[in-house]
Amino acid sequence: MAHQQAATTLSLLSVELTKRLKQLGYSRREFERRSGLSRQTLYKIEKEGHSDLRDDTYRLLDEYLKWIPGTALALAQGEVQSASGADVLTVADRESAYRWRIVEKIQGMSLAELETMIAVMEQRTLGQSAQTTEEHLELMDQRLTDLGQ
Repeated sequence: MAHQQAATTLSLLSVELTKRLKQLGYSRREFERRSGLSRQTLYKIEKEGHSDLRDDTYRLLDEYLKWIPGTALALAQGEVQSASGADVLTVADRESAYRWRIVEKIQGMSLAELETMIAVMEQRTLGQSAQTTEEHLELMDQRLTDLGQ
């Protein structure tokens, strides 16, 4: 009976983990990479109701899910019913998540893909389009100068 209770309370952690990943726009793979938690650990939390987590695991969950410290442990122990009462996803958190996703996408792009992306952005913001890398940089510099005024 005690084992069943542990699995039930830990399912709260699983539910909140899944919700928070969606809120932050993280895939499980991205979350694993950022937090350093293994795929097996996340599987144990989500699917097996694993309750024997190390303190470091709870700390990493709180840190990378942007929860108030102690939230993951409190969920696992059934002390709180949801993480939403513990904290709120701020605009800055959402911006950070989007920026991270953009950076990851850009890192995987070729020079030609980057130039195309810049050209599309410039067409939308400036009504202009560049043909060479140098022209791209000049247009971006001009845009930054215009924004600074």
